[in-house]
Amino acid sequence: MGHRWRIVACCLPLGILCLSGCLIPYAYPNLSYVPGCDLNLKMPDCHVFRVDVTAGQSDLQEDGKYTVVEIPRRSDGSFPPQFGLSIDSGVYVANPALSFNIGCLHSIRVKIYRPGYQLVELKPWDSTEKVQWHPTTNWIEQEKAIDALLELPKVGIPPVIVNHTPPCDAGYISSKATDLFAAAEYERVAALAPTPEDAARLRQKAEQLRNPKVKAETDSAITQSTPKSP
Repeated sequence: MGHRWRIVACCLPLGILCLSGCLIPYAYPNLSYVPGCDLNLKMPDCHVFRVDVTAGQSDLQEDGKYTVVEIPRRSDGSFPPQFGLSIDSGVYVANPALSFNIGCLHSIRVKIYRPGYQLVELKPWDSTEKVQWHPTTNWIEQEKAIDALLELPKVGIPPVIVNHTPPCDAGYISSKATDLFAAAEYERVAALAPTPEDAARLRQKAEQLRNPKVKAETDSAITQSTPKSP
């Protein structure tokens, strides 16, 4: 009987800790791998991009820094396998009501872009069978495909909410060649826009990529024009 009570006495503090929330520190090597692919990639207008992500997670939010760089394709239209090796670390908060992560995670993505089609995104260990071409049905979907090319990918799992970092903000480490490519695509879609306002908005996106100073000036003007709380 005394032995049983000693077990209960030892486990009781642990149970109270778990009910209030356990902090579980972690650190482990993370290998990201996206296989090479030559499936339906021989079209001259097809472009393949590598995205490297360093995602910071806090509570239920995720943001981070990322780069988007075009991968040179081989003469047969294929691209080589992509690897990323990193150390992920942080603290996992385990709580009966809600569990979440506080830490720094790393990952890579491969994004395959073709004008007039929806963007294809390959995550680590995805099968290349995921590369399927789905035509866009209008100019808005074409704009969204360019937006998706430049967006911060989500590394965490639900219920993490991603703070998508628009191009030219602090989280986006500019690749000039990628910026100029995306700017040209925004200009191309601007010619398809049905109204002058939509065309002007798309050309503004293009100019922000060609000249990051325009983005900074635009954000400053919006901040100065925002009414202050009493």
